[in-house]
Amino acid sequence: MECFIDGKPTCERTFWNRLNVLANFQQKEMIMDGLKVRVAESVYWIQPKKG
Repeated sequence: MECFIDGKPTCERTFWNRLNVLANFQQKEMIMDGLKVRVAESVYWIQPKKG
C-alpha cells in the first residue's frame, strides 16, 4: 500500500500517526475504502503498490 498526503508519497507510519490525531472514524473508513479525504486542510489517500 502506498500512502499519500497532498499528493506526496508518505511513509505508512507517518500517514497513520497523523490520521489518528486529526481524523475521525468516518474519515478513516472513507480512506480505507480508497477515497481521497480532506483532513485538516490536507488530502489523504492510499492506493495499492504498483508492480
